[in-house]
Amino acid sequence: MTHKQHHLWYVDEVEAEFQQLLRENQDVSYLECNWSDKLGHCFEIVSSILGVQVANGGVHEQNHSGENQLSSGDQMRIVQADEDYRSVMKYRDDVRNSIREAQF
Repeated sequence: MTHKQHHLWYVDEVEAEFQQLLRENQDVSYLECNWSDKLGHCFEIVSSILGVQVANGGVHEQNHSGENQLSSGDQMRIVQADEDYRSVMKYRDDVRNSIREAQF
């Protein structure tokens, strides 16, 4: 695998382990935050669990979804990299379905 494909594998592996944890512990509670949403609510819940304060109220977090949209060339490059990665991985149908269920 390329260096980038190794990173994609790691993300898939962490997600697979999380999904297995949920399957085996159906009564576990968890918080899921969408990075395109305002994260203040998530910061407050996590900080209360950890017993810490959110620095600056979380208002100065790095914004990665600004107004700079990806060019069509960049979009095509990312889609191709994902297709190449999936081709290397040769996922079984059940694994592919599990990944699809976790994506939104």
